[in-house]
Amino acid sequence: MEIRKRLVEKEKKNHPRTPILTVNFITVYYLNSTGVSAEKWAEYLSGGSNGKPESWHYTVDEIGVWQSFENDRACFHAGGVLNTANLESLALKICVQNHNMVKTACRNAVELLVHLLPKHNLSICDIVPAGYWDDDELEEARFGGTGMGFDDFLLLVREKLNKENEEAEQTDAPILSPPTATIEQAEAWARDKYATNEFISLAHMYWQYVGNRGGVNPVVAYAQSAAETAFGKFLGVVTLAHRNPCGMKVSAGGDDANPLSYMRFNSWHDGVKAHIDHLALYAGADSYPRTITCDPRHFHMLSGKANTVRAIGAQWMESDDNAAKILNYMSEIENTTPDTEIEYALDILLERGVISDRDYWAHNYDKLKELDALIINAAREITKPRV
Repeated sequence: MEIRKRLVEKEKKNHPRTPILTVNFITVYYLNSTGVSAEKWAEYLSGGSNGKPESWHYTVDEIGVWQSFENDRACFHAGGVLNTANLESLALKICVQNHNMVKTACRNAVELLVHLLPKHNLSICDIVPAGYWDDDELEEARFGGTGMGFDDFLLLVREKLNKENEEAEQTDAPILSPPTATIEQAEAWARDKYATNEFISLAHMYWQYVGNRGGVNPVVAYAQSAAETAFGKFLGVVTLAHRNPCGMKVSAGGDDANPLSYMRFNSWHDGVKAHIDHLALYAGADSYPRTITCDPRHFHMLSGKANTVRAIGAQWMESDDNAAKILNYMSEIENTTPDTEIEYALDILLERGVISDRDYWAHNYDKLKELDALIINAAREITKPRV
């Protein structure tokens, strides 16, 4: 879905200038303001909310969606203080220009929620109404002026999720194919998922090494790596120190709960090569099995066992749920619009603390064109993959 942005500058009084460390909820409100569009509300927020500590992330109407804050920023949607609601929840407000279009606006909100839930590893249980934060059961029941109860609204979300899951189950993708997306798309997608810098830097390696390794689609490998490593956060037994981008075990295997069961590669380059070789082996690529490989489990008996993502899900990952996740990630990568080089550079410099205010540079760099090359080169130097 298209999400149009009109981000609030940090200098405005309605900008808390505080990050959300973990998004645990999405709070849905209904604005009883018939005749005022989502775009007008976005203008109101970008103008500073008339000096009031009032702000939220998304406004949705019957036309579409406007975003006013990035998802990693807190907002003043549940009062003008940094309480639990403001520090742990994204805020989505529904409005309509024509009250007869309430259902259409709600359907647009449902589509946005279905987009946001997997992005933040949330479930439908994490969507809450405005009344949740002050125990207003009446507000929860009637859901503002939408004419439906909040449970009815959640039912729409559940139906949309079920439909997408059914459609996903009918899809599959070959492991061996030309790249179905570019490096720039992969990196932009990873940044949008709040991946670690280490994980983002791996994209170059995947696209670099697939050329002489059986013709594996790097989008398959990068999407699988995202699923296995939680976008480089390594939340399980395998750690960053393993330099293992795919959860690969040592030759002898071992207990899933034992860190020693998993391969520790000498470099990220070796880890990525091993991952690609393992996928190529499963897919039965020409010249596989290889005589020389970093793959510790390059067993001849695996050759040709699985040539699609769903087949890999059954053979390697032992779960079709993981295959569905990878296919979903692939679709997201393939449909990502990459940042311009200067936008990417500014994001990197902000993340690394080289600049402190991206909004200033984003609004003013076009007046300083002679600095573009300096900014881009600085970002390239910072993001050189570590071996």
